[in-house]
Amino acid sequence: NNVVRFNGWPGQVLSVSGDRTTLTVKVPQRSGLSGTISVQIGNLIKLGPLWSQNGWSDAFADGGNLKGLVNVTVGSGAVTLSGAGGNTDTTAADFARGTLNGLAATSSDPIDSGDGAVTIAIKPLRVLQVYPDGGQQLAAAQGVYNWRPDLFSFELLKVSTYNTLTTIDDLFTANPIDKSSTVAPATASTSSVQVDRKLRDYDIVYFGVADSYLGNDLNANSRDVTRAFAQLGRGVVFTHDTISSSHPYFQSLSDLHGLGTNAVSPWKSASTVYQAPGIDKTSSVITRPFDLSAVSNFSIQSSHWLTQSADLGATVWYAYDAATASRTPYWTTYTTAQSNSAFFSYGHTPSVPAQYEAKAMINSMYYTYDRGTTVSGTYTSNTFDSGNLDNDWSGTPLTWADSKPAGTNITFQVAATNDPNATNLTYVGPDKTASSSLATSGTLLPDIKGRYLRYRATLTTNSLLSVPVLSRVGVNSAAAATSMAVAPNSLSAWNSVTFTANTPSGSTVRLQVLDKAGVLVPDSALPGNSSGFSTSPVNLSGLSVATYPALRLKVILAPGTGAPPQLTSWKFNWTP
Repeated sequence: NNVVRFNGWPGQVLSVSGDRTTLTVKVPQRSGLSGTISVQIGNLIKLGPLWSQNGWSDAFADGGNLKGLVNVTVGSGAVTLSGAGGNTDTTAADFARGTLNGLAATSSDPIDSGDGAVTIAIKPLRVLQVYPDGGQQLAAAQGVYNWRPDLFSFELLKVSTYNTLTTIDDLFTANPIDKSSTVAPATASTSSVQVDRKLRDYDIVYFGVADSYLGNDLNANSRDVTRAFAQLGRGVVFTHDTISSSHPYFQSLSDLHGLGTNAVSPWKSASTVYQAPGIDKTSSVITRPFDLSAVSNFSIQSSHWLTQSADLGATVWYAYDAATASRTPYWTTYTTAQSNSAFFSYGHTPSVPAQYEAKAMINSMYYTYDRGTTVSGTYTSNTFDSGNLDNDWSGTPLTWADSKPAGTNITFQVAATNDPNATNLTYVGPDKTASSSLATSGTLLPDIKGRYLRYRATLTTNSLLSVPVLSRVGVNSAAAATSMAVAPNSLSAWNSVTFTANTPSGSTVRLQVLDKAGVLVPDSALPGNSSGFSTSPVNLSGLSVATYPALRLKVILAPGTGAPPQLTSWKFNWTP
């Protein structure tokens, strides 16, 4: 026959000790009850010590402390998604209904083991091999196709024809070098079909190969054309005996190759080259596509020390003689703000390069192209139908599965309309402007209105060697619950929100903080709130207690491919 109150609110007496001196009481599930504890037995009331409450949580035994339940069940200590539907692009047929721009649909899904995904469509780098009339045409390409036929495609042009060019847009006829496969090793062969090209069509110009370049040089026009091509940001590769005192026009391109022609005497035959001491072994020059950083030396086709030196700024990666690397360069690179070139001294013996010789040549070629250039593409979805005219999409989670290697990214923008055939749409991000994007799966859509929704995914990479993959994009119907208003009667500072969740198989649980009336606290007061928080804790110390004397929590759950997600606890923490 007793009542225990906390600042006037009765708690539930759970037990009385045998000697009737101790009561065990459950504190009432109220938002904040700092104040006096009282005990009433019959008509007798005794006041006890002050009770100080610095937090509020919900045991999720039932939905009594929650409102706005949509597609969730509450009980057994969790808020669990149930019945949420939506639209999902997950199969090859789904993605085929959208529009690809610079991307490719795949016939398999490496993320979800399904049958559809999209990724950046990587095209082989187009290499124009300018060879000396009568020189070797297939050996260099064969060396590349032995190891990376997927990454390069060669075409041939005689240097005598190249020397007729006066601009990078002059037309000429090139001869492709076919490959038997895009899977290594592939066989190189001269195509029977010739193609009309201009220099601007290529990613890399490769000068080679023949001993002494068979006495051929550039002329004044082709020298200037080569410089103009390099200043587009394209790659240029010089090979054995191109840069020598007997080739003054090649030599005069020192602003591209960074090499001088101070002779090393006497010349010496060599079949091995050595990694230059002190180089940056993390540089992409010797790590992509092949990691040669631990290769201290490798065998080459028979060659000899040359007249080149790195006196004009080129970086030496491998040399004929490690003891005098700066004077006997075998492999160098030289990068300026306008150009990116390599010197690779293969070609004295114009036969197919040895294994590491070929791999090093591939690295040098790739480096001349890959200067952190961003490659991107977009996928624009088919329409997603809400079924409601002027539907408000705010609070709807956008979810997806992806694979994003280092240097890659995937972002989204959305557009809403009442016209299912509309094509001239403005795609926006979370702040409803075209300058922002959604970058985290489970992020909530902004308050755009229209029956139909399209999303546009942008995939980017800074390397052709690693590309992102996008799979299973879902525009999910709302699944949410909102807490009671938590209004501490003694509050000097909000501290944090902590929570725990189960998110199997790509599902998401995100929390937002609302004011007493259920209006979203703006990002200006709580950064990131509009997108929702997926990690605990959430810092609330920046919130004004005068502006926000009471708060609510909202949870949004979005499905993955397996078991439904659950919110298993949440708690407000404050200083009374």
